[in-house]
Amino acid sequence: MDILDTMPVRFHFGGDFVNHRNKKKYVGGREAMSYIDRDKLSLLEIVGHLRDHLNVSEGVLLHWL
Repeated sequence: MDILDTMPVRFHFGGDFVNHRNKKKYVGGREAMSYIDRDKLSLLEIVGHLRDHLNVSEGVLLHWL
């Protein structure tokens, strides 16, 4: 599989983003990485990968950049 066939997604949960000296840092939480096949990329697929790292409840809010 070619590296361009996947989309790297970094999940942040349980913490906050803070600005410190012109840099954005993530503090007080956890991070996890997933690599999602580009041809399967959808909101349901992203939530499914998030569930691999965290117990996701109904109505969870997702934000992405």
